[in-house]
Amino acid sequence: MTIRAITLAVPFLALLSSSLTAFSQTSPGIDTLPAEDQEIVRGLAFKKWEPSPLASRRWSYIKGEIEVENTGPKNSIAGKLHADMSLLFLNKDHDWVVVSCGSDFAITTTGQEAIHLSFKESNNLFETLFGDRKAPSLTTHTIVRYGGVVIFEDPLDPKAANAPREWWTHKTGVIGHYNQLYIVVDKADQVVAIQLVSESPKVDQVDVPSKPTDWHTYNFVNSRTKGTKRLWIDHKPWFEDKKGWREYSATNAYRQPKGELEVLRIDTVLLDPDLTTYGNRGQNWKPLEAVRLYLPKPMMELILQCVNTSKR
Repeated sequence: MTIRAITLAVPFLALLSSSLTAFSQTSPGIDTLPAEDQEIVRGLAFKKWEPSPLASRRWSYIKGEIEVENTGPKNSIAGKLHADMSLLFLNKDHDWVVVSCGSDFAITTTGQEAIHLSFKESNNLFETLFGDRKAPSLTTHTIVRYGGVVIFEDPLDPKAANAPREWWTHKTGVIGHYNQLYIVVDKADQVVAIQLVSESPKVDQVDVPSKPTDWHTYNFVNSRTKGTKRLWIDHKPWFEDKKGWREYSATNAYRQPKGELEVLRIDTVLLDPDLTTYGNRGQNWKPLEAVRLYLPKPMMELILQCVNTSKR
């Protein structure tokens, strides 16, 4: 296998997004719904949508608004609809930041209806990330799902928002902070893995544990391991479904894939934990390197086979 390294000084998730197209999943369409549900969905028209209006920032929780016209066969629709709304910003450090919110909602009448959403995320996020609760977003992204199937999306074309689609599946936080891209190819010049590296991550760009871990390797492509037991390493596996990327959990069924996986993502961070007297992470902890590794299904199966073979 061959590793190709690219060093970039600007956000490059657009390049990553196009590179992953070859082994990404396609979201199911409306035609996959039962005939009765298809008729209901085709009777819905979304007239207006606004994630987190500035006038709503005085409230505790982030709000959203959707205006819909229902001309379908049902007066009310409950238990089927879900909205995801995201806002893209540049913070004071000129890093790209996304705030993502999601909430179930219901339609209660025929004709036109204004639906007000209340997300669990707090408006304090805007002060934390930007220092300004009324920071204006550069662009927004809205998705409405019916029974898990996308029935409305704005914008449909990621280029219309001047931001790659990959950014909109990111959880709330800073994005685009990676400065190195590694593309691993086989002898046939086919991509078998993609790895992103941030050599100087910031505290608000990584998710770290509060207790010690026993991992030794933090960069698999470059075979980098920690040189002292004092440092911590954390790995978090993620999988992608029709609702976006989810962190995998061995004990939570909701956070486990329901079908075949096409791509696995592993987020890794190496940190100096600033150990307390109790052995936990201290207040002055510091991230030293962040790594994100994408593996397509054939590569996952090969690694699993090697692991199983080594156990014999």
